[in-house]
Formats: sequence, C-alpha cells, structure tokens
Amino acid sequence: MVGHEGGPEERMHIARSGPTPPFSSLLYFPEITQLFYLEKCPMVRIHVFNSTFSPGCTDPFAMNYDENAGIDDGCCRYPGCTFEEATNYDPDANFDDGSCNFLGCTDTTADNYNPNATEDDGTCEYWGCTDINANNYDETANVDDGSCEYNEAAMIVDTLTGCTPATITIINQTDVLPEGECEFNLGDGTIITTCEEIIEHTFDAPGEYFITYTYTVGEFESTAEIGPIVVSDSPAQPVVSYNSETNTLSCDCNEDWTIQWFLDGDPVGPAASSWSPGFNGLYSVQVIDPNDCSAESDALGVIIVGLETYTVQEELLIYPNPATTWLQTVVPCANAILSINASNGALVEEYRYSGSRQAKIDLNHSPGVYVITIRCNELVWTERLIIKP
Repeated sequence: MVGHEGGPEERMHIARSGPTPPFSSLLYFPEITQLFYLEKCPMVRIHVFNSTFSPGCTDPFAMNYDENAGIDDGCCRYPGCTFEEATNYDPDANFDDGSCNFLGCTDTTADNYNPNATEDDGTCEYWGCTDINANNYDETANVDDGSCEYNEAAMIVDTLTGCTPATITIINQTDVLPEGECEFNLGDGTIITTCEEIIEHTFDAPGEYFITYTYTVGEFESTAEIGPIVVSDSPAQPVVSYNSETNTLSCDCNEDWTIQWFLDGDPVGPAASSWSPGFNGLYSVQVIDPNDCSAESDALGVIIVGLETYTVQEELLIYPNPATTWLQTVVPCANAILSINASNGALVEEYRYSGSRQAKIDLNHSPGVYVITIRCNELVWTERLIIKP
C-alpha cells in the first residue's frame, strides 16, 4: 500500500494490502512481472499480487511474436521501410529493416549524382557540349551546358521574345583566334565590330529583329544568323483613382487583360478594373497583356471614411494632426520605419527609428492630405495626415 498523509511532514509509505477494493485500475510493471491495482481515495493504495501472465508480443504477424506471452506489452515489431520518401514506404511498419528503395542517379561521375539513391532511375546528367560540330564536342554529355566552342561563327541568345524596352544577351560561341575579326549586325541599325564573348543590347521599339554574326580570319569567312527576335510594345502605365464617397478603387485597365491589385506591395483584391477595398494603405495595379508584357501604376494612398486607421496594443502617438512644419511621433518599436506618401502615392518622406521609439520629424511639404505608414516588424499601421499652410 502506498499512502500519503497530508501535513507539514508530507509523509509517504508503501506496503502490501489485503483484498482488491472496488473501483480499482490495473497497472502493469514488466520490470518486476507484477500487476498493481490503483485506487484513488483519501490515500493512494496499490495492491500487488503475483502475475501469472508473461509480457511480450501477442501478434502472430509481428517479427517478435512470443507464443508464450500472456499479456501484450505493446512492443510488437513490424519490419519494413519507414522512410516516406522511399518508393517502397510501408506506413504500417514501425521497425526499419533497411529495405528502403530510393530512386536517383547512382553514378558518382554524373553531375547530379545522388549519394542517397539505391536504384538508378536513368536521370543521370553529364554536362558538356553536345553539338557534334563543335570543337569541344563531348560524346559522353547528355545535357548541353552552353560551353560549345566553334571555329566558325556561332552564337546563342537568352531569349527570342521581349517587351519594350527589351534587353537581350548574346553569347559568342566562336573560339576566336587572335587574328580573327567579328561583326554583329543587331538588326536595328546597331553594328558591333569587337569579338566580345557576351553582348547585351536593348531594343526600344517593337518589331522583329534578325541578328547576323560574321566571323573572319584572313580569307576565311563564316556567318551565323538568329531570328526573328519578336519585341512587343509594352502596355501604357495604368492610372489608379479612388472615389471616397462610394469607396470605389478603379483603374483605366483593359478588362481582357490580366489585372492584379497590390496593397502595400502585397497582392490583394479581385482581377477587375473596379472594386471596393477594405483596408487603408497604398494601392497599385499591374496589367499583363496577351504578349505577356506588363505595366504597373504608381501607388495611390487610400483612406476609407469611417474605417479605423489602426488598432494599437502598444503606445503609438502621432501629433499634432493637422500639422504644419513638424510632427512628434511615438511608435511601438525602436526599429520602426515611418513613411509619408502624397495622395498620388509618391513617397515624400521616410524615417527609420534607431534605438528610440520617439522622434520629431520636420515637415517640408506642400499643404494637403498625406498617408502615414508605420511598419514595426511584421505589423503595419496607416493614418491620414493633414498638413496645413
């Protein structure tokens, strides 16, 4: 019997007791191969009797099944693969038997060799030059890494499409000799006569362009051409407006294009040219036309009439408001960032707090309505600021 008597001494003693009382709970301790009955009453009583049961695994399907066990000790082992990423993962296994099969490249000479793979899945990659006409053709390579070198004129470009202004990169793959001469005609009137390995060029006007490369060594001449490079005209920058009376945010956007709104730089709102926002802040919109060309508006500060501009659990003070030439601020954290934006979204002031939550900010801005945004770690608050003459 285990007993506990209350009081300053907090005494506890243990002994065996008589018959098993009612309302007892069975406890089993395999270390001493005995069963206990636990009874909760004014004192805790444990009754001990000699068990005739032998603990062990009683499941005949387990690897450690014990036919002599009289009581299951919860230690049955079911062998199999216990790694979920393996192809033969067994969700019923609780003992890994080393049979897991991991697919991947098992060739140590491959560029994507996977040391954890146990079965090769044919994905091994061997990088090199795969063009049989190149000077450095590698017959063992199965992935071209752009390293091919040629005695004749050869080049590649990073893209064949773009939006104005479209910048492309040309890579000269010719193994240029010291006496070699190069000429790149970029198709828009631009001609480059140096044998540069990398050339960057910007097409400002829409159209289709062909690039011609001529390589000359003495009387030898070789020519390569790439094109057409299709440059599409970028859409005009959309303009955002806000009607405070109807709480309507709109843009002069083409409804047939992809429309994406942003609040303080984060995607928000429906893919529509007009909608009702639910938060104060800086709104902008991006449009993407069928040629995958995009344009983004300037940010517009929105203050929704009747909407709480912020909810602050810590101290946040901005005064006076309306203000004239200065602003006193107290912010929730010492590393906050305060931004002031004009009604058209343009940033006119930014102040970074460092080591102090208080700051006096001089205002050298025209009279009008502005939006103050305070960022403190992951929290953001906005408030309307009125500057008077």
